Amino acid sequence: MANDGSIMVQVEKFIADRLASLVKPDESKVFKKAVAWDYQIDPTKGGIEAFVKYAPFAFVSFLPPDFTRQGDYDLDEKLIFCIALGTVSGKDGVARKGDADNYGISKLYDLTVAAIDRVHPGVTGCNDLHIFDTALVSETKRSYCLQLYFESRLIRSQ
Repeated sequence: MANDGSIMVQVEKFIADRLASLVKPDESKVFKKAVAWDYQIDPTKGGIEAFVKYAPFAFVSFLPPDFTRQGDYDLDEKLIFCIALGTVSGKDGVARKGDADNYGISKLYDLTVAAIDRVHPGVTGCNDLHIFDTALVSETKRSYCLQLYFESRLIRSQ
């Protein structure tokens, strides 16, 4: 996928690649799809069918940065990233809690936080990533989607 090479795009790619590399004890991949968000689950293009097609998934996107001014009026910028985690199951409750054969959203959450929180993305110009919020997107008896929000302070040279 083409991009402009910005710091936010580089960090987004780092997160997606790191999540794509996660494996279970049997060496199978944790996520069927772990990539940058490219509107994969679009209500006009299949909606829930796309959700099922990609699950378990981790879609990563950057959001508008948050910023404040410090006492000397220096810019204090935070890059914001959202990871949408989603999973489905053929049995009630497994998408949430998992079972012997399938990771539920709780395990996907644990693995994602362990892989991303307090990790430097290897991109010059930003600090470690830190989780700061979560949001429930959707929950049914057989599907679950959760968003995790991470931030990284931007370092701008003067």
